[in-house]
Amino acid sequence: MAEVDVGENFRRVQDRVAEAALRSGRSPEEIIIVCASKAQPAEKVVAAFMAGARIFGENYLPEGVDKMAKVKQLLLEQANLIRWDFIGGIQANKARRIAQNFRLIHSLDSLKVLRNFNQYGRKSGQVVSTLVEVNTGGETNKGGLKPEELEEFLGCTLASSWVYEDGLMIVPPYSPNPEDSRPYFVKLRQLKEQLQPKEHTF
Repeated sequence: MAEVDVGENFRRVQDRVAEAALRSGRSPEEIIIVCASKAQPAEKVVAAFMAGARIFGENYLPEGVDKMAKVKQLLLEQANLIRWDFIGGIQANKARRIAQNFRLIHSLDSLKVLRNFNQYGRKSGQVVSTLVEVNTGGETNKGGLKPEELEEFLGCTLASSWVYEDGLMIVPPYSPNPEDSRPYFVKLRQLKEQLQPKEHTF
């Protein structure tokens, strides 16, 4: 089997994203690409970095922390240009270490985790940046708040001085046809628009 050219793949994704953005009347510069680097070696992270990737997402804390150290050894000071995001489910007892090691946490959906992040922030003086996960597909095997739980949960994040909500996120039900995911994103946008007048700033 031929070796995958990570750099070429990233550039191809960039081109597709730019085309899709222009078709929808948006600027490609508005779109942020997060490379899911879980289960990939540090060398592939470096290859993607050399092609222009700057944001990488990890699912598992031990693997992610170990990979960050290896990438640092390979890239030296250039490694400081990378933003590491946490994109997996969050165990409450690992919340502190996740907040210590990742710049943006994509999957906040638990009051217990929220309290642990807030406690960590208060002790460290570091604001924890998060995305709140919503389960718009109603899938029982996935994390995320039910849409009807969102407003109350966001009220709790607003009351947590050391946790900042950067926005909402979803993982829609899998389909080989990308268009099948559209209704779930539409529902998320509708939730956002309903809540924006109530001073949620995402």
